[in-house]
Amino acid sequence: LQAFHGSLRIRTTPAIRVGKQFGHLYPDTSQENLYHIEGCSPDQTFAFDLEFVDNLGFRTADRDPSIQVAFGYTLLEGINHSKDTEDRKSRLKVQSRLRIFTVH
Repeated sequence: LQAFHGSLRIRTTPAIRVGKQFGHLYPDTSQENLYHIEGCSPDQTFAFDLEFVDNLGFRTADRDPSIQVAFGYTLLEGINHSKDTEDRKSRLKVQSRLRIFTVH
């Protein structure tokens, strides 16, 4: 499977911020914590450094830390319209998918 035109957004509680990013993605120039991915497969990995906003860490936070990652992408999926093995014509179906992961 090959996904393309992906967007990845990271949301955190106020005590945490996103530092560096690693992998084949680039940050959006106008929106904070939004990254674009031209193409990816299940074998690729993205990573982020998370930093405390101040040196006190979670001791200044008014709520428990949480991180949410939302990944939206487009996928081409092959479909067959005929059950006859000699007359199979494959077509592609475009799917938009959204995956959201939240950690508390």
